[in-house]
Amino acid sequence: MKEEISFIAYGNEELAEKSDAGNFARCPRCKKQHKIQFGATEGKENKMLGFISCGKYDYLATLKGKLL
Repeated sequence: MKEEISFIAYGNEELAEKSDAGNFARCPRCKKQHKIQFGATEGKENKMLGFISCGKYDYLATLKGKLL
């Protein structure tokens, strides 16, 4: 079975319209608030992409500090 690859695209104007991210985001699965986690570049937190975890699932929640 061929695995599907997810795709997401936002234009600069679309991203500018989104709300600024705080520390938590609403989960699309359970509808509760989960803490946003960020990756790191050279040991420093990088807020380019933020995700939340719910059980064994992870969801993209932010892009460049904006809620998706």
